[in-house]
Amino acid sequence: HRLGRCREAMDLNDAALAAHPGHALLWLSRGELLMKTRAAVAENCFVRARQEDGAGPEIGLRVGAICLRYGRPAWALAALQAVVARDDRGAQVWHLLGCAQSDLGMTAAAAHSFRRAVDLAPHLAAYRQALEEALRPSLAHRLTALWRRLTPR
Repeated sequence: HRLGRCREAMDLNDAALAAHPGHALLWLSRGELLMKTRAAVAENCFVRARQEDGAGPEIGLRVGAICLRYGRPAWALAALQAVVARDDRGAQVWHLLGCAQSDLGMTAAAAHSFRRAVDLAPHLAAYRQALEEALRPSLAHRLTALWRRLTPR
């Protein structure tokens, strides 16, 4: 699909869903196929994937990653929060949750999520870097602080 063969991928997905209509991964892949052209339908596919029997937290994790990849951080946030509510022991889900929160401007929440990811997987440099960036004051924050110091009261 990412190689530009969407029609062929959709046909294969249609055939697979006809044979296995309750398979979460098939609904997940269908949602990803539709993200660029029919986002509302894609969202329904992701909901269906998470509702299928046997759909564990990895499905929600994958939904979150796909939504972040396609610039839908609010959708990612909802999917990843549901994963954390079921099981809060995965470093990757905390990292992706922090990415979604950061994209939505939720800086304190993002820093908390990145901290959890680092606590669970301190050996991963990307998680440590994300935490460092989240804790670094933004340009807007620094300018506001400077303005307050320079403005007479």
